Amino acid sequence: MAIQKTILKNTRQAYVVHLYASAAGDSSTIALTELVRSDETTSGTLTVNIQSILFATNDTGVITITRGSSSVGIFNGCDYIDYSGFGMPIGSTTAVTVSFNSPGWCIVDLHKKAGYVEPNTNVGV
Repeated sequence: MAIQKTILKNTRQAYVVHLYASAAGDSSTIALTELVRSDETTSGTLTVNIQSILFATNDTGVITITRGSSSVGIFNGCDYIDYSGFGMPIGSTTAVTVSFNSPGWCIVDLHKKAGYVEPNTNVGV
């Protein structure tokens, strides 16, 4: 089955997504280009840190988050991990892949650090 992905927030600085896996083996990849808003452009290398992760699985469930070839974390049970103040910079220029070995859900809070260009709203002022 496919993961149900719901975007909870997409602002200039933050992108928050809820991922729900209904079966073991479900996974989803969040490409950094998905975070580009309709009125933004990109320039240079897109860089995004993981700010926090809220997750829940059954007692034997495991959620694995990877970026490129780097493991960011392996999470079990129900918890909240907060990287506030510095963010999780491992693999910050690569997509975020979330894999579930059993049904569960997680909310991933991503913060845009570089490469996302806001529109110039002061033109003609």
